Amino acid sequence: MKPMASGAIVQNKIATPKECLTYALTLPTSAVITGIDSLEVLEQDLEIMKEFRPLDGGQMRELLARTRKFAGNGAYEKFKTATQYDGTALHPEWLG
Repeated sequence: MKPMASGAIVQNKIATPKECLTYALTLPTSAVITGIDSLEVLEQDLEIMKEFRPLDGGQMRELLARTRKFAGNGAYEKFKTATQYDGTALHPEWLG
C-alpha cells in the first residue's frame, strides 16, 4: 500500500503525512511503503510510528468522507489511470 500516492496526497494538501500513514497502518495491510527521500522525512515517519494509535471508526469515516472526492477519478493516483503502470487503466476489469 502506498498511502501518500507517491506524494500527491500530501503535496495537494488532501491529507497530512500522519493521516495517510495512520490510515494505512489501521487497515489490515501486509506492507506500507512510505517513500523516504530525505532524513527529514525519515524522522517524520519515525515520529509518526512512535505515536501510532489505530484510527477509530469515527476517525476513519471522517477521513474517508474528506478525501472521497479526490479519490474517485484517480487524478492523484496515476497508477489507477495512467498507462505507464500495470494498473486499472490497462485492466479495467479489476474494478469489478
